[in-house]
Amino acid sequence: MKYYLRLRVRLLGRELRELGWWRLLALGTLLGLAIGRALFTAAAHPALAWAIPGGIALFVLSLHRRRADLPFLHLATPEFRVWLAAEYALSSLPAALVLLAWSRPGPALLTVAGRRW
Repeated sequence: MKYYLRLRVRLLGRELRELGWWRLLALGTLLGLAIGRALFTAAAHPALAWAIPGGIALFVLSLHRRRADLPFLHLATPEFRVWLAAEYALSSLPAALVLLAWSRPGPALLTVAGRRW
């Protein structure tokens, strides 16, 4: 697990060097605000709250299909799927917390628990 986390930190460092920290900060802030606004709007409506787990699942699936470190993970450990499930569940945790703040426990549980491949 230590080598996997070190790989993720190196990847972030490489992105900071390639893009520049100020550009990444500006784009990340704008993207975070847009996603947050959409998430809070959807969580406020009972019917739209059930669309959040599907949207998060599609986003995670698109990220998973573009992963460049899958061959490394196959070689590093046989239990890499557990690591990926934990990473994806932790990355969907903020959306689940927003849903819980709006008293939507069903979609929140589906958002976090639906990350097993």
